This record gives sequence, C-alpha cells and structure tokens, in this order.
Amino acid sequence: MLLDAALGKGASYRAIIDCKTSASGTVSDGQVDWITFQDHNQKHEADFAALVAPSPGGGRLFSRAEDAGVTVLSVEQLIALCQQHAEAPLGLVAYRKLFETVGAADMGTVSEEAEEWLRLTTLARAVVDAIATRSPQFGPLSARDLVMVLADDPIADGAREEEVASLLKTLASPLIGILEEAESERFRLTTSGSVISHRLVELGERLGERSGHQSG
Repeated sequence: MLLDAALGKGASYRAIIDCKTSASGTVSDGQVDWITFQDHNQKHEADFAALVAPSPGGGRLFSRAEDAGVTVLSVEQLIALCQQHAEAPLGLVAYRKLFETVGAADMGTVSEEAEEWLRLTTLARAVVDAIATRSPQFGPLSARDLVMVLADDPIADGAREEEVASLLKTLASPLIGILEEAESERFRLTTSGSVISHRLVELGERLGERSGHQSG
C-alpha cells in the first residue's frame, strides 16, 4: 500500500505500508521480505515504510526493522489508532511522527497530541457554557474572569489565562464567529447552541469538500 501525504513543497511525504497476516496469530522476522521492502521504497521514492502485522514478535524482527528503516505496528495498535482518530482527528503532520521512529512504533507522541486536542475542545466547551450562563448577570467576560469562574471545575484544571484568551480570540474570529469581543478583551456569546453546532458542521463540510477537491 502506498500512502501520499500531500502537504505542499518541502513538507509532503510518502509511506509504503506492508500488511501481513498469519494463521498462528503472530508474525515473525522470517515472514517479512526486507529486501522487497527496500525495493518498493526505492521504486516509489518513499520517505517511510511501515509493517502492520498481528502480534509482531521476536527481538530479531524489531532489530531487522530498525536496520531496514521500517516502523512496525501491531494490528492492535492500528485499531487503537483508528479509534483515537474517530474521537480526536489529527492531521498528516501529526501522523508523520508515527513513521519517524523505526522498529517498534512509538504511539506516545500521537496519543499526546490527540489528548491535547480533546482537552482544548473540552475547555472551549466549558468557556462557551460559562459565558452563556454568567453573561446575563455579569456582562461580557474576560479570560481572567473565566479562569476564576472555572477554577473549581475539573474540566478546566490547569487552564492558564493566556490559553483561555487564545481560545476566546479563536472562537470570536470571523470564520468561527460564535463569540463577540464586546469590550476590550471581554467577550459575549453571539448565538444559540444549536446554531453553533450548525455553523461548525457547515464549516467542516465546506473545508472538507475543498480539501477533497484538491486531493482529487
């Protein structure tokens, strides 16, 4: 399998993926043709190569993979990666890091990025909810106000004022437009929850259609 990550000049990358199966439920070094791996890499001018197999085992398999510059993922890791992507979809830049470690795949960096994205989306939801419930009484709220309002909420544990300020600016940008900077660095909600959902779904579909058109 040949994967092309079209990121533009100087950033795009290509990966060769070899998928193995085995009646025994595990794949060892003897079942992998490392020379063919290298031939495919050269033929397709690939930047990376990966082996996906059920329960890859044996120290020799991983040492040979390191020598050949191949990343080894178990089927279980691939399933976990797909499940993670369904909940926290990352971009091609993030997934490049998965291929940069040869031998046994290092899932840590990608998982950390997914967890950080989920944390930020959860924090953004808490910020919007806080503005919706507190603004009728206190008016537009600043990042400092929100940090104090959310201080006892586990969702916002460790949230910094600068981080909340950045979220406010993003949510108030013309493209998103679900907040408005009513006063200097103080924000209020511009619409209802249903319209927020509709707006973000429409944005995602429009950007997705454009991306699909470009890759086609």
